[in-house]
Amino acid sequence: YGAAIEDYKRALALYDAQVVSFIESIADLDARGSTRRADIERRRKARVEGLIERTRQAKMHAEDESLKKP
Repeated sequence: YGAAIEDYKRALALYDAQVVSFIESIADLDARGSTRRADIERRRKARVEGLIERTRQAKMHAEDESLKKP
């Protein structure tokens, strides 16, 4: 489980970086008046946030399972 937990940590870091990028992109698009593109980026950001939540749950499950194994 140790390798899986590390993979989840790396994935979470990448997802977090994507969310930051989406936030910056959305702010830029809104400032330029590109509301349609900004809405697309918001949907993409929401999908990544869903992935973050599922990855966190999987990581917690792996951590719980690793504690059960001797």
